[in-house]
Amino acid sequence: MSKMIKISVYEDEQGGRWLRASHDDILRLGFENQISSPNTRMSPQWVYLDATQLVESEAAHFVTRLRKNEPDTPIDYTRHASGVSTIWNMPRYSAAMLNFQPVKGRVVKLGGQLWQVDRVSTAGRGKVFLKSVGSAA
Repeated sequence: MSKMIKISVYEDEQGGRWLRASHDDILRLGFENQISSPNTRMSPQWVYLDATQLVESEAAHFVTRLRKNEPDTPIDYTRHASGVSTIWNMPRYSAAMLNFQPVKGRVVKLGGQLWQVDRVSTAGRGKVFLKSVGSAA
């Protein structure tokens, strides 16, 4: 079975529309510095790209880049609609903060060493557990 890209599109009755992309997809495609809309939001795992202007939105540019990098991979779109979306309450997107989100599997460079986020505990204040994966070149 071939790989399929799953994309969720969120809409609300206040006119908000977002395309959800993972932090890793944003970074993998080199899209982190292409985002400037004040309506783009982020959570610890996802970036909700502004899609209010369907043709000229950040979401449309992201899908175009995704298509260019993975032309043979089918995309499965799922639409989610709500009265008032909680996405409005999320913090605005920040490229600087994208790299600081502790997501399992993400590799970070600290003090000349490469570390991988092994797990993230959400209990109490939350803890991030790292494992060494080698030295940085």
